[in-house]
Amino acid sequence: GIVSDEVALLKLCAETSRGQFATQIQTADIQSRILDLESTQTEPNTEKSEELSGCWKLIYSSEDPTRQSPFFWAFRKASEGMKQPISAFPNDFSEAIFKITDGIPFSTVGKATQDINIDANGVGVLVSRVEVKLGVFDALLPPQIGYIQTTANITSGGPGVSDVIVDKTEIKDSSWEQ
Repeated sequence: GIVSDEVALLKLCAETSRGQFATQIQTADIQSRILDLESTQTEPNTEKSEELSGCWKLIYSSEDPTRQSPFFWAFRKASEGMKQPISAFPNDFSEAIFKITDGIPFSTVGKATQDINIDANGVGVLVSRVEVKLGVFDALLPPQIGYIQTTANITSGGPGVSDVIVDKTEIKDSSWEQ
């Protein structure tokens, strides 16, 4: 049934660290299970955007979990069509920058959440938080932990559409600064 399909999907996402270490076969399996579950759902009421309100935890991503932040959505959009000249990196400017930031040594991505608060008029706020740990020898030096937090405003863009406008991105609750 649907519940066992959801449990199997959640287990597969957990086993592959939110899809980050999934093989091609596991990725195809995850994406197939998502499509199957989506096909069993009734059509959502797109007129009630406030139903999105709540704290959402990232359990799967087809790319780096940090990309779920509205900051990266905005960066991709702003640099759309820009190319970079270095052949060692992807041709697309934003993807080349992401490749560099993904290569920061001794860093791992922890929890990724999005707190959404939308009213009946489709107006609200989205707060995206991604935990980043920096550590070399955890047994000798405790890892430094911080959260990259992006706050964005949400406005109604019409029926079933929300416009998300990034307000700020900052490091919060960080042990890096101590």
